[in-house]
Amino acid sequence: MLNQEQKWLLMTTIGVPWTEFDKVSEEDEKFLLEKANEIKAAMEKQARETNANTNPQLRSPNYS
Repeated sequence: MLNQEQKWLLMTTIGVPWTEFDKVSEEDEKFLLEKANEIKAAMEKQARETNANTNPQLRSPNYS
């Protein structure tokens, strides 16, 4: 059973409509979550690379 965070990840990365989650098998849930996490990791990597190649004065502040 997917939690809300997992549903949000699937909805925002691969476009699964929220109303369709109850129709997805447990096996498919695992597969889709793996793919969504791969997409998320690729997007984060791209964002890091983009920030590394820009003028430091134009980067958004890092408050962490």
